Amino acid sequence: MQALILSDIHGNQPALAAALDAVPDVDAVFCLGDIVHFGPDPAGCVDLIRQRAGQVVRGNHDEEIVRLFHALPGALPPVADGAKWSHWTAAQLSRDQVDYLAGLPEEIALDLDGHRVLLRHDLPLPGPLIMPDAAESLVASRLDARSFDVMFVGHVHMPYQREIGDRKLVDVGSIGQPEHADGCASYVLWKDGVITFHKVKYDVEKTISQLRELPLSCPYVDMWGEFWRHGYVDREALGALEAKTREGNAD
Repeated sequence: MQALILSDIHGNQPALAAALDAVPDVDAVFCLGDIVHFGPDPAGCVDLIRQRAGQVVRGNHDEEIVRLFHALPGALPPVADGAKWSHWTAAQLSRDQVDYLAGLPEEIALDLDGHRVLLRHDLPLPGPLIMPDAAESLVASRLDARSFDVMFVGHVHMPYQREIGDRKLVDVGSIGQPEHADGCASYVLWKDGVITFHKVKYDVEKTISQLRELPLSCPYVDMWGEFWRHGYVDREALGALEAKTREGNAD
């Protein structure tokens, strides 16, 4: 069996389309969540995943947008760009799309070519982010006693594979918001039990052009454009810009 496994699309439809087009003849497509939020086309990404992915789990950003969708009628207009983007994202989705996101499971267990496989957005137990260089003891502390051979996750937007005892943990990286310093969408292919990592270039300028149509400040859009181009999100700089925006609106 050959399966495309992807995660963290974040409303970036050009990146999602590029990954799907790169491997059109797979037997299955699995999605590990965060389909929406912090991208210019959340509705288009939901629709494309519904069309193409057979197994899909829920991400934390999917949960956040579902909650916000139901809160929108009485929500106060946001001031900072990040909150504006969140509200805008929720407003783009239909109730049917939101119900789809809300109904996604947290975890899916599969038997793939004789291997026990778990699909999740993040690790089972709460705790700090598990980055590629995390200590084995920290990784093990985020796993529980359930039986599996391979667990596929996303969430940290950086692809890697770790062996913890006789189990494999595979982070497939991010389609729409990669953070491995080259701006390409990343994904994993499973073929008869063999796992390979892949990257694909996409039309990042199209994504940035779509973002310029949103009700966000020019400095904020410019910053996100650089993040997408270079595959690195400077959260400290982003937070400082958000704080400056709030202060400016308070004057």
